[in-house]
Amino acid sequence: MFSKSLVSFVLLAILSSGAQARIRIVERDGRALYGRRFGQESIPEAGQLGSACQGDVCGILGGRVPGVLLAGAGECAQQDLADDIIDAARKQDAATATKMIDLAKKIRTAEKNTPPDFSTNPPSLRNSVFCQKQPRNSELAGLNQAQDPANDPNLFFDPVTKKTVQKGSQANTSPLGGGAAGSGGAAGGAAPADPATPPPPAATDAATNPDNTATPTDVPGTCPPVATVTVTVDPAATATPTAAPQAPDAPAPAAPAAGSGSNGGAAGISGSLSANINLGSCTDPTIRFGAGIEGRKETSFIPNNLKEFNHGSAQASGIITKFICDTFVNSCKADAAAQQVCQQALQAAAAAGAKKGAAADAFNAAFGFKSNFASIQAIDSQGKPVARRRGLFF
Repeated sequence: MFSKSLVSFVLLAILSSGAQARIRIVERDGRALYGRRFGQESIPEAGQLGSACQGDVCGILGGRVPGVLLAGAGECAQQDLADDIIDAARKQDAATATKMIDLAKKIRTAEKNTPPDFSTNPPSLRNSVFCQKQPRNSELAGLNQAQDPANDPNLFFDPVTKKTVQKGSQANTSPLGGGAAGSGGAAGGAAPADPATPPPPAATDAATNPDNTATPTDVPGTCPPVATVTVTVDPAATATPTAAPQAPDAPAPAAPAAGSGSNGGAAGISGSLSANINLGSCTDPTIRFGAGIEGRKETSFIPNNLKEFNHGSAQASGIITKFICDTFVNSCKADAAAQQVCQQALQAAAAAGAKKGAAADAFNAAFGFKSNFASIQAIDSQGKPVARRRGLFF
């Protein structure tokens, strides 16, 4: 006969094992989440670049690395960052410049995240489209991002339309001028032996190197890109502006004309940028909230101006607001006062509720815009309304 103490020990061991197993599997609403590519492979170049030179130049450049590898980033975002790194390298001493240029090449050839196409069964893995402009620096000639060979060689994810495109249907489904896709791996691998002389088209077929997957965001019940950068993400809907906050179920409309500072009343947002806020080269910093954004079942947030703040949707407002504030520094070159306003807006949004429409209203109001996304019922990933809590909870 087993003693009571032995039986208790066995039961405890079984229960604790189950608890540990549950901890190892990240869940949301009781369901396992899809693993992010960034969680599987590191991006060492970001940290290496941050400490490659003196001052804050390399730190700022290194902070941009994860963002350009997100699914929603523009097709030339990697190349533009690599060009910026090399431009900065030319102002350094020879040893530092050599190191920075080497890191720029690795970042240019790193894999870019793309979401699976969940409209097929099983889901189809897609490649990332190629940049269709020449780099500013000759060191980057012929270099392209790596593609994961596990993907369908004929399918690509277009970050502009957020849809699947067939190889050959668009120019950006092939490398510019017959350049080769980078070798696999998040680090991007070594650059081609002679980047100034791209290999012939026959050797550049992206079919041999499809891109990897990221957190799926183009279907209901999946997670957003994080840009940690969270990413972030990636929809099946087209960019069609909505007329009222009750139906913000399409990706944000095109940005207003540069320097206008006006939201144009898009997506249920009215008003214009406060006169004392200088965003540099950027205009509309507002965010939207609603269900159905990028095909998501749950309510989520997304920048209203995807042209200047290109980021996929996120269920938590902090992911989007932080990205916008970072973009003020990295791309817009907004003045110090505007950057401070953005930090205040970020904090106001967090205080209003990370997953509530009121967060978008608070963020927008800090810049002089008005919206009423608080009237939209928050919905979870199961499509169920999130109860509005009242009173104190302990």
